[in-house]
Amino acid sequence: MKLNIKKEWENLDLQTIANNINELKKEIIFLKVKQATQQNIKPHLFKNKKNELAQMLTLETLKKQK
Repeated sequence: MKLNIKKEWENLDLQTIANNINELKKEIIFLKVKQATQQNIKPHLFKNKKNELAQMLTLETLKKQK
């Protein structure tokens, strides 16, 4: 199965990828807090952020293997 990783992410170094992973995790936690406090959120953002996080983690693994 071919990975659909964004082209602009392929040239990132490991430090930048790690920073992006941390930021995505923070955004997901922030969305969960907003949901728990019953603030207005867009539910599709959970799916999008989790998908981006998975892609970043996959990219990090691929770069570490090389």
